[in-house]
Amino acid sequence: MRYDSIAATLAATLRTELQKQNDMIKATFKNISKQIEELILKSKETICISVAWFTNKEILGLLTEKAKSGLTVKIIVSDDVINKRLKPTDFISANGQFYILQTDSSRFLHNKFAIFDNETLVSGSYNWTYSAEYKNHESIIISNDSNLVKQFKIRFDKLFEIVAKYEIELLVNKENAGADLAEKEFENLEKELENRFFDALKESKKLHAKINYDFVYSFIKSYGAIGASKRLMLTGTDKIQSGFIKMWELNRMDLTFENIIIDKKFKFLFDDKVIDIANKRLEKFKKSSR
Repeated sequence: MRYDSIAATLAATLRTELQKQNDMIKATFKNISKQIEELILKSKETICISVAWFTNKEILGLLTEKAKSGLTVKIIVSDDVINKRLKPTDFISANGQFYILQTDSSRFLHNKFAIFDNETLVSGSYNWTYSAEYKNHESIIISNDSNLVKQFKIRFDKLFEIVAKYEIELLVNKENAGADLAEKEFENLEKELENRFFDALKESKKLHAKINYDFVYSFIKSYGAIGASKRLMLTGTDKIQSGFIKMWELNRMDLTFENIIIDKKFKFLFDDKVIDIANKRLEKFKKSSR
């Protein structure tokens, strides 16, 4: 009986250790942007990023906030013209470090990985772009295996030795017409969404609605039109912004961000949860009007 007990204990210990190892590595195929955002928010000291293409303004907004709070944040991107769309001025002003790896001897930066606090690695097919998020089949692996993290940190440091400080002139045209076309499509769509928001705000001003316009404009500038509206929606159905209530009081719900993002033209830019919250908010106030 004693040996049986020891064997059972050893088996339980082995199962626990195997579970710990399994927890170290996770593959994921959807909501990748959200998982990267969560890792950014959890980071306390350093974030090192090396990606070929980076156009996601929402992620850059979070990284800018982290840089402002004192974290060391380093970003390396390729010298592809697609990366002109990011415009990292605020990030650099917040002491974020943004670098370009210039193509040398036909060797192009095609890595897509990030290291958080030298403890967690994200790597896979996923570029930090809108087309990767909304149009492609993508995957990443998240791991806190110390040996794997160490190897990728060595890789990052090697790349860092040959980078150039960010200058927009270093971003050049490459033969990536397909990727460029997809990103251009998203850039145009986000610009159209932004213009719809700005038109709504302009009309609200004419109606003398008391809204914190400076905050809204700054929020859109920091996170982009897609990121800003997502973050406003994810406060839930109970915590509704004062601007929404003002539009309801003025019987101009057509000017709310909620009403704009459920337009069929923009709906695919948001996941089901965001669209559901927007619809529930609108429905909740429609009922209050009856």
